[in-house]
Amino acid sequence: MIARPAARRVGMAAPIVEVVVEPNQPESSIAKLIRYAKETKIPWIIEDLWQDGGIALIHSLEGEFKSVLSYQIAETVATGSPLLRAWDVPCARRVGILETEMDDLEVGKRLGSMYPDAHWPATLEVSDSALLKEFRRRTTFPERLACIDHWLTERKVEVLIWDTINSMLATGEPNSERSVSQFFDGIALLPAKSTLIVRHDVKPSRDAALRSSNQLVRGSNRLVEDASVVIHLKRLDKASNKVQMEVGKLRNGPKPEPIELWFDAGTFRLTPLPPIVALLEYGSLSRQELIAQAESRFSLKERAVDEHRAQLTGCLDETKDGHQRILSLNHQFRPDADSEVAKWWKLVRKPAAPA
Repeated sequence: MIARPAARRVGMAAPIVEVVVEPNQPESSIAKLIRYAKETKIPWIIEDLWQDGGIALIHSLEGEFKSVLSYQIAETVATGSPLLRAWDVPCARRVGILETEMDDLEVGKRLGSMYPDAHWPATLEVSDSALLKEFRRRTTFPERLACIDHWLTERKVEVLIWDTINSMLATGEPNSERSVSQFFDGIALLPAKSTLIVRHDVKPSRDAALRSSNQLVRGSNRLVEDASVVIHLKRLDKASNKVQMEVGKLRNGPKPEPIELWFDAGTFRLTPLPPIVALLEYGSLSRQELIAQAESRFSLKERAVDEHRAQLTGCLDETKDGHQRILSLNHQFRPDADSEVAKWWKLVRKPAAPA
């Protein structure tokens, strides 16, 4: 293949290069790479979010639901169900959660809230205190890595969720490039080829307030640089369970717009639906029932419930049963396509058609 520049007069823009393909010439390296990119379908763990073989990073301050999201991601990957109703999971995989912060009592309570009917995914494994004790007994990085490797191999884990990596990085200098490089080199040798890691943010300060979300991760910048997707959670209101999820980096696709999520203490999961809508999705409730559930599940008081209802004009139907006001979703409602309501209304599950 020969590149021949077209003729150019003085003062004109740079010429367009005419590419002439000579017969029997080997394919150029550039053409080969372009063809490969066109013909190769990206393998996803979570469609358009987490690439198979890549490292995912979730980070936030303490108490901003990063562990909740990591357990929720583990569940969706283990079951092959959509994440937050927005991202499809192409296939179910065997997932292992390596829990290095919470003890067995805390983990057991969390799992009990997630699976009150004991219907957890058969393809989901969660580490216990015995593994954590053995992990902590080992003092060097290679020893700890070998401990994790053994657990992953024994449980046949395909995707690893590591919550959190603080204790692993603590075996060296956690903020040094050398320690983080050693950490990523170690991850690459594990039998689970796709890993999600959880990391804390730096403490709030005037300097931190001026940084982008990717610059808030505690430690070396390598954590962000090596990850294929970086997810940041920020609590929007300390008095409620509302949080913003921002994808700060996405290697193989456009970054989605930040979305608002709510922590539902009843299911111990994050939901993209406003609390009132989430509570009414599966059936009508009286006003008093709605207020009681909104407080227990979303930490919303009566006044906040009424304020939320006022913002959902058109979405709700209200009837009376004696002296009680009964609230339900108006599934015939059609929001303006460009409105904020339209972003989450399309995610509401519609009632099944009568047989």
